[in-house]
Amino acid sequence: MIPHSHDVLVVGGGIVGASIAYYLSRRGIDVGVIERSHPGGGASGANAAIIGTSLSSPLHYARFEQRSIRLFLQLSDETGRAIRFQPCGRLSLLQDARALKRVEGNIHRNHEAGIPVELIRPEDVGRLEPEIATTRIVGAALCPTDGQIDPFATLRILVSRTLAQGSTYYFHSPVRHIDCSGSGVRVATEGDVYHASTLVVAAGIQTPELIAPLGWNVAVRPVRGQILVTEALPTLFRHVISPGITQCPEGNVLLGVSTEEAGFDRRTTLPALQAIAKEALAKAPILRSARLLRTFAGLRPMPFDGLPILDSLPGRENVFVAVAHNAVTSSQAIGSSMAEWIAESRRPEELVQYRLTRPSLAERPTY
Repeated sequence: MIPHSHDVLVVGGGIVGASIAYYLSRRGIDVGVIERSHPGGGASGANAAIIGTSLSSPLHYARFEQRSIRLFLQLSDETGRAIRFQPCGRLSLLQDARALKRVEGNIHRNHEAGIPVELIRPEDVGRLEPEIATTRIVGAALCPTDGQIDPFATLRILVSRTLAQGSTYYFHSPVRHIDCSGSGVRVATEGDVYHASTLVVAAGIQTPELIAPLGWNVAVRPVRGQILVTEALPTLFRHVISPGITQCPEGNVLLGVSTEEAGFDRRTTLPALQAIAKEALAKAPILRSARLLRTFAGLRPMPFDGLPILDSLPGRENVFVAVAHNAVTSSQAIGSSMAEWIAESRRPEELVQYRLTRPSLAERPTY
């Protein structure tokens, strides 16, 4: 069997893999993207569509995500806003003094670092968002550069631009085997073989399984999130309301998301959906009369310490791993930085914090 040959193979065509492929192909590098299903078939298509950095921690991660937002704005301008990124701002509601104490240090630190986030009073929340029940909150973090995005539109743009730049996508091609024993790397699917000098594994929750035969444990677990979707409604909310309320441009409202340790079970469950609905109604009673259209769930790849893993395998400098929770927000910075590393054979300084072997990944957290 004659293999499909490329300069770089990217396993995983979600938002992380698609972004890496896009920025590599912009540099004239021939990329083959091997995707087990279709664009948005995994976590990239099962999220609350939020872009946000305001409360991110630690500071290096907040700055990394802020750079990603700048790249989203650039991509939006280049594509005539086809990615549908709306920096409408985000209000992160704080429901008690404990929540306030937990984040006020982040707010101050991120603000000092140039991220435009500030703490506002309940009455200010009521002025900005009249449909939010302010009696339940002690304040909110407001960040005007946060917002929402259409992940499917973004993926369509990234895929089409990557194809136009001379690279190739292979959809519905689950990877069966990765071989790094010879020159370069070989990847086998059920019906084809692919060869390249460099490999990037950006396969979300499948990443640990794919990397394990190469001798390394990737400290990532699946975390289930469930979301409810309402019918299209008149404009009720001007901002993303965090946690749990995002009104899309079409008028539909996304409610959620949950955070559940459910292994690889991506089914929706009535108790979780009821809890999401109850919390949303407490925040915004006006939603009581809204009809629900559908529910969905996704499995988010969660590194044990919550931060991205962006590294080459020790001893295999031509094999890279890229996996992140909150990957939609950070995807453009990941794509740009990983492409720079691969193209120039030099790790960008901003990726040093996200090594595969960092101590904070050594133990699985307990909840």
